[in-house]
Amino acid sequence: MPELRAISWGLIRRGYPATLKTGAQRALYNNLGQDAVLALAVDAAIRGSLQNDWKTSAIKTKKVRIAIRDDLEQALNAAQAASPLGVQEAGAPYSLEAQATRLLELAKHQNDY
Repeated sequence: MPELRAISWGLIRRGYPATLKTGAQRALYNNLGQDAVLALAVDAAIRGSLQNDWKTSAIKTKKVRIAIRDDLEQALNAAQAASPLGVQEAGAPYSLEAQATRLLELAKHQNDY
């Protein structure tokens, strides 16, 4: 039986960068266009803003959401700066808010947080 666990764990981890150590980091990676750097940055932002009982307190949850949004905004700004002419997407503010909300809901369902 231990050999089966080792094999199945190897299958779960296959296809992910070695820097992604937790299930929560892999979930973020899957939901952020397989961008490992951004997934780790958002994971660090979430962990840095967590407080006890954050999932049941509206104020504490909002603090985590703001941390997620700030990291996403930095990534968006960096991508825009790197693009030719620095063109901004028309729906960027809405999609940024929607993405932050979606990732917050994802984080709420992760046992790592």
